[in-house]
Amino acid sequence: MNLSREIKKGQHENALHAKHNGGTPPLGYDVDPANKMLIINADEANIIKIIFDMTQDRYSYNDVANFLNDKGFKTKRGSTFTKNSLHDILRNPKYTGLYFYNRIAKPILGTNVNSHKYNDPKDMTLVPGGVPAIISQEQFDDVQQILDLRKQSGECGMAYSGNKSANKHNSSTHITYRCGGRRKIAESKCKNISVNRDLLEAKVLQYLAEVIFNPKIIPQIVAKYEVAVKKKDEAATTALRNMKKELAEIKRKSSNIMDSIESGLATKALLRRLNDLDAQEQALTEKIAIEEGRSATPTIDTKKVEALFLKAKELFKRHELDATKRLIDIFIDRITVYNDHIDVRYSLLPFVPEKDTVDIIQTIPINDLRHYKLKDY
Repeated sequence: MNLSREIKKGQHENALHAKHNGGTPPLGYDVDPANKMLIINADEANIIKIIFDMTQDRYSYNDVANFLNDKGFKTKRGSTFTKNSLHDILRNPKYTGLYFYNRIAKPILGTNVNSHKYNDPKDMTLVPGGVPAIISQEQFDDVQQILDLRKQSGECGMAYSGNKSANKHNSSTHITYRCGGRRKIAESKCKNISVNRDLLEAKVLQYLAEVIFNPKIIPQIVAKYEVAVKKKDEAATTALRNMKKELAEIKRKSSNIMDSIESGLATKALLRRLNDLDAQEQALTEKIAIEEGRSATPTIDTKKVEALFLKAKELFKRHELDATKRLIDIFIDRITVYNDHIDVRYSLLPFVPEKDTVDIIQTIPINDLRHYKLKDY
């Protein structure tokens, strides 16, 4: 027990100094033998950038894995890439420069380890900047949003996933989306419905086609986006102006106190107040500098939207499974299933910073999920 305690103590000390605590380092990094800290492996870091870039461009796990495997790239252990290995990479904040220790939650006694369960941050050792970053925090955050619960139960909040079953009366296969909460036991088990995959995707694609092939839609969404961006930038300008007014008032109060001190009224209360004002001035000055350093939200390039919609039209015309999956990955932000209806959130401008300003939410009554046949375009 004493030995175990000493080992844990040593690992904790290593973690406080952002040193590698043994085992295979993540793909993209090697261990510096001199100080036991992680350093970037340039060739592997390029693979990490490809993975995040493709995911940000809405390629699926299978698309990314196939691309990497076709190029001959390997995981850190020399294996081919799979959905699980990509999931671990894409969910790993270490690539943003955050060192962490004790992230993986311990299994409940008598169960298997689930490496996708994480401890609360307060139970981890975190060292921001303790690892050289390979990707930006902004890209990491964007990818997390893309991965998070695209098909989700509106009843329990858990993700929907594919479920395959054989038809008892013939040799066909029946595929549905089913809530992961239905596998739980007792009172926590979700009673939300399963949804026929083919019927839901046909309905979604039909609606998407009506949007994509509408010649009036591009100027409409561009105009809506620019109005939203203008409002956001105006709000930011107002906030910055108010901060500068507040800073001027703090400086005026500090100047008055200094005048009093120079007149011989250097009381402890005045000195404490001056220190407080100095701290406020410093904090507000830094905040203003950050706000002034931010560039205005970029306006949208209409030609880029036209190119995106043209690509979507070409995918529609192919009538292939891979093309269908690509369309859904690009334009569907989230699908939430309730007992009596389904909400589908379409992201029509997935490449812009304020993409949610032009999102469309389609509500599909469960009773409307009949067979839909896509038109030929």
